[in-house]
Amino acid sequence: MDISLKNRLSFKQARLAVLIGFALGTLLSVAQIAIDYASEDASINREIGSLLEIIQNPASRIAYNIDAELAQELTLGLLHSPAVVSARLTDNNDTVLASVE
Repeated sequence: MDISLKNRLSFKQARLAVLIGFALGTLLSVAQIAIDYASEDASINREIGSLLEIIQNPASRIAYNIDAELAQELTLGLLHSPAVVSARLTDNNDTVLASVE
């Protein structure tokens, strides 16, 4: 009695093992991507928060004294950080003291 390949128990077990392995691999990959995304998001938020903390006092003084030259220097300095793509310093009346992109 000859059993066809698709009807053999070993073939069915191998097929099931491959499908389960593929499903588990996909599930674990999605979980790893989600964990990496959350970690990177938190890292970016920490970096931006520390940059804002560093420049808060100088920016306040520059806006209080309305010093456009120092404002331009501060905004240009911010662009040296890889996380910053543009910067704008305004006073309380939304007057732009410096803007760089």
